Amino acid sequence: MATPLCTTRTCCATPWSGCAARELALSVAVREYESRMLVDGFASVGTALRYLTLATARSRALRGTARGFFRTCGAIGSLRRAVFAD
Repeated sequence: MATPLCTTRTCCATPWSGCAARELALSVAVREYESRMLVDGFASVGTALRYLTLATARSRALRGTARGFFRTCGAIGSLRRAVFAD
């Protein structure tokens, strides 16, 4: 997490004055958040695509195995948390 570049006392002497350092700190924090979300978003999409491929496979045995796996994970809470933890 980005640390602030200024405090209210040192940077913004009056409440109506603009604080360029605060705006810079906010833009840095937003940029870091966006870059982290890009990585996490693509990882989540990749995982969802793998699960979709399993669920829509042509092989009846593979579909049945995937369906059974997901049903088992849905029925057993601790297994679901272990497999699908973030």
